Amino acid sequence: MSTIGTLGTAFYFLGAPIATYLVRRYARWQRQTIWMGFAIAIVGLGAAGWAKDFGSLVATQGVTFGMGILIMYYPIFSMMNEWFVERRGLALAVICASTGFTGLFYPFVLEALLNIYGPDTTLRISAVGLLSLCGPCLSLLKNRSPVSRNDIPETDYSFLKMPLFYFFALAALLQGLGFFFPTIYLPSYATSLGLSSTMGALLLVIYSLAQVVGQMAFGYVSDMRIKRLWQGERVPVEILVFLSPCVSGVAILALWGPAHSLGMLIAFAMVYGISAGGFAVLWARMVRPISDFHRRCPPPPPWRSPPSPTSPA
Repeated sequence: MSTIGTLGTAFYFLGAPIATYLVRRYARWQRQTIWMGFAIAIVGLGAAGWAKDFGSLVATQGVTFGMGILIMYYPIFSMMNEWFVERRGLALAVICASTGFTGLFYPFVLEALLNIYGPDTTLRISAVGLLSLCGPCLSLLKNRSPVSRNDIPETDYSFLKMPLFYFFALAALLQGLGFFFPTIYLPSYATSLGLSSTMGALLLVIYSLAQVVGQMAFGYVSDMRIKRLWQGERVPVEILVFLSPCVSGVAILALWGPAHSLGMLIAFAMVYGISAGGFAVLWARMVRPISDFHRRCPPPPPWRSPPSPTSPA
């Protein structure tokens, strides 16, 4: 069953290049795109409540819901970039931390609904709750400045020639490959140690709280300007990109591997939530050094032949 959630998350990450291009290409349709993605996500989650087999769950909760989230989220990120410049890292941290904040109480609510109504009705209730809570908030989103019909930015692909881009891409790929496994298997691992399902849900709550702390901390630090160390420039995002997966990797090896008690699992959930959860908020700042390098080293102007001697000056 964990394949369903993993598939939905895969759409969100693997579809990012296509979604980003379409958001830029059709910038004046961003609000309509958000509502379209939101509607697809609601339909997918609600239809999963009537699924009768595993294939139907994959098609609804996995594919349809994941596609809707993909279509909805990236226009929101584009709007965020319009409104925030100096505090862009912190702004993305607030958006990402909202999911962690929901995780503080949603596992207990979900467990209670499953025990009372079963999985089918729980999925339908989740769809209604998502519609009721997120719908009014989406109506408040808008662009900072109106986008005209002809205001379509051209895509600059010169970043593909920069080694720094591939460093960030490889870091995001490797971190994403292992990021979700601990959160997926942490409750079942706790159950295998003889702990109750409530303790498994408690571990997810602790992880969610630590994730909120880590995302806010990484977002704030990525916007900081430290005069004594970097002459008033921001903290190099390369340091944070290196620090986050290293600390989370050490936490997996040193805390989760030998964990045979609730205390060790709680310590792992806290350290891993802070370190690994903060990586996603660095995406907004990864673009900055690439664009700065491009401004310092612009591509040469196109070659033009000299004017003919007989042509007028």
